[in-house]
Amino acid sequence: MKKNQPKARKNAKGKKASAKPSETAGGKAAGGGDAGAGRSDTRSDAAAPVIEGRAEETGRKQQGTNPFDFIQQVRAEGSKITWTSRNETLISTIMVLIMVLVMVVFFFVVDQSLRFGICNLLPINCTGGN
Repeated sequence: MKKNQPKARKNAKGKKASAKPSETAGGKAAGGGDAGAGRSDTRSDAAAPVIEGRAEETGRKQQGTNPFDFIQQVRAEGSKITWTSRNETLISTIMVLIMVLVMVVFFFVVDQSLRFGICNLLPINCTGGN
């Protein structure tokens, strides 16, 4: 197959479909110029999903759900979540505490260094009194 010719695609029933309507004989999108030349097409060849339903369903306000159904839906959604294990939670907590401790030490050292430098360079009283 030549480089500039569009590939023949198969539709959902396995038959060959025609080239994309936006492609010209040169293999480039109409009006596309050289933008993206040398790159492969990132779109998948899968057909777009069909959204089913009636127009009045989307425009209509949803009616309130009774509390029992709501609780059932919440529990169903909660069961879909991939929860972390106890070990992963423990390790993450320890890592956070270690990072907090490192930051406390860092800011203490910076604070004391600045205090020492300012008190020794400027003629001000740096005693601990308020």
